[in-house]
Amino acid sequence: MKVNKNKQLHTPLSHLPLRPSTQQLFATRGFHSQQEVQESFRSGGLSNLAAELGIALSEAGRIWQELQSLDHDAQKENQISLTNRRPVSAQELLAQRPEGASNIITFCRQIDQMLRGGIPLGELTELAGSPGAGKTQWGMQLAVNARLTSWTGGVQGETCYIDTEGSFSPERCYDMAKALIHHVQSGLGRRRQRHPYLPERWDITPEDILKGIYVIRVHDNAALQATFEGSLPQLLRERAQTDFPIKLVVVDSIAFPVRATPMSVKGDDVEFFVARSRQLTVYANQLAHLAAHHDLAAVAINQMTTKLKDDGGELIPALGESWAHAVTTRLILSHHRGTNERTCTLAKSPRLPAASANYQVTSAGIRGVENSNASNSQASGQKRALEDPQMTN
Repeated sequence: MKVNKNKQLHTPLSHLPLRPSTQQLFATRGFHSQQEVQESFRSGGLSNLAAELGIALSEAGRIWQELQSLDHDAQKENQISLTNRRPVSAQELLAQRPEGASNIITFCRQIDQMLRGGIPLGELTELAGSPGAGKTQWGMQLAVNARLTSWTGGVQGETCYIDTEGSFSPERCYDMAKALIHHVQSGLGRRRQRHPYLPERWDITPEDILKGIYVIRVHDNAALQATFEGSLPQLLRERAQTDFPIKLVVVDSIAFPVRATPMSVKGDDVEFFVARSRQLTVYANQLAHLAAHHDLAAVAINQMTTKLKDDGGELIPALGESWAHAVTTRLILSHHRGTNERTCTLAKSPRLPAASANYQVTSAGIRGVENSNASNSQASGQKRALEDPQMTN
């Protein structure tokens, strides 16, 4: 183990998955290995490192955290790929995809059809919406749905729910879990007529489902960093060896701790917002890496903000363009005033066209809307999701 660590310290900095700006700074200042950076830090702490890099103390702290947070496995994979890179065919990439369900169903038939099966595994999805759109309800519903077994169209996994606002409700999750079990059981007899191999009942309780939802309460940005770099990867590794690995990570919300962080240097607006943008990019990369490495769905819940224009204001997802580019799929939730009807809009996807579908928040959880007038033409005219436990059929 010690030998591996020494090899890691002597790995050229140019071979590590650092931000381009960090790579350029190290190269300009004559730092070539991680060991040289650590020696500078040991000589006089962050003050000495900042002086040798010619940057502010706060920026040196961010760079040090970035270097310390690198995943050992990611470093090893990156070094191998740089020394032994070869073309990979599309067929090989397809064969590398795990067998079984590749999406977490949403319990809304129209939305599942819009997303070709639900929230995709292996990538980062953003759920953005204004207050009242049901963002946290979505997070908890997906956490419950992740426990669905393969024969019900589920991914048969567990969830890590990172709660930054204190909005997670175990009582609400219990109600959703109870409704989920009732929904599956009520349709099982009909499905067994077509598929006799299915079990007579789903032998699970609401308590069992809640046991598979691990909640991490985070109060500030520093705690969120520590979670991404320590407790979350550790939990994923531990549960990977079980019959129910983590298949969903929810951050509710990604915006709250970042936007609530006070400026480190009063009046230095530019440096603060640049640093915040970099931090968000690091978070997005960490979530995307964990999603791809563990074949899970990473869902980041975001707030909305107003973008001022000459002709008025426009509601857009918060956190800026850098964050928007970092997420793979963006879903925007909106609420129709005076009704319980809400709309989910697919605003960004690398493989699907823009579309929208309606949903509602009921006592049972997130459910589809029958005879929805949303613009997703493929969803119109379909029966609501409650009629069949196999949501993707």
